[in-house]
Amino acid sequence: MRLAAVILIALLAALPADAADTQCALKRYASLDMQEDQSGRVLVEVTVNHTPRWMLVDTGGATSEIGEDVLSALQIKQYPLAPGLHVYAVNGSEIIHWATVPSFEIGLAHFADRKFLALPSSSGGAEHQIEGILAPDLLSKFDLDFDFQNKKLNLFSQGHCEGKVVYWAQSYAAMPFTMSEDGHIKLELSLDGKSTSGILDTGASVTTLLAPVAHALFGISKDSPGVTGDQPHFQLHELSVGGVKVLNPEIYLLDDAADRAYRNEMGLGLHELGVQSSLMPKMILGTNILRHLHLYIAYQEHKIYVTAAEAN
Repeated sequence: MRLAAVILIALLAALPADAADTQCALKRYASLDMQEDQSGRVLVEVTVNHTPRWMLVDTGGATSEIGEDVLSALQIKQYPLAPGLHVYAVNGSEIIHWATVPSFEIGLAHFADRKFLALPSSSGGAEHQIEGILAPDLLSKFDLDFDFQNKKLNLFSQGHCEGKVVYWAQSYAAMPFTMSEDGHIKLELSLDGKSTSGILDTGASVTTLLAPVAHALFGISKDSPGVTGDQPHFQLHELSVGGVKVLNPEIYLLDDAADRAYRNEMGLGLHELGVQSSLMPKMILGTNILRHLHLYIAYQEHKIYVTAAEAN
């Protein structure tokens, strides 16, 4: 047995470099054009029962959804949710139905008889209407490569060598994250050198900080000098994600009333949710900051690889 092990190790060591490279190579399922709705959130085109549809990419959601009008147009039967289950959509309306979609495709990835919540109909953008929402129940089955510079969302297989994912730049930051029960990506961030925690949420158009946290870290409240707007916001010098800095980030205050709404109604009106169990995070990292970065989310590794958006 020992001799056999030695021979196996020797054979593995003798494999040519290109064979090892092949084993570590990324396998891409999709390269999707990223569009933005009027608030700056990411939309991509998928195929629902062989028809193209635009869906919001929401890493801060929980359960994927398809619009009621889409389901009706495709003659896909909808069923009522279980009694006592309260789920809310991005526009604040309650979701009351679900459906089984016979065929759903994202690039080369095909899902048969996939269950979705039925999203109440609403307009989602100036150019494109949101016809559904891709949430972590689906997204976490892939590695997600957000290339904001080239407006591409690449979906890769998770079957690759750990850490061998950054193809676009020589230097990068790699930072661990934890996942909540509903698939939210929780990570440590730095604001002007002060640490806090937050979630990475492509379904949020702005980056928010709980008002009590803003006051504790910086002495800032909605009445402070430099805080402006009907939705109070302010600028800091820098926000750091794994050491990659975004300068002059715009941060919105999330007040106590919004926090209570999140706790009482699982995030009603803040972003798409699905079934939400965690309490309001201190910070939500939205697309107004994320578009300055190139992010590779390796769900299976529980790591994010990050550079500046323009890095190469």
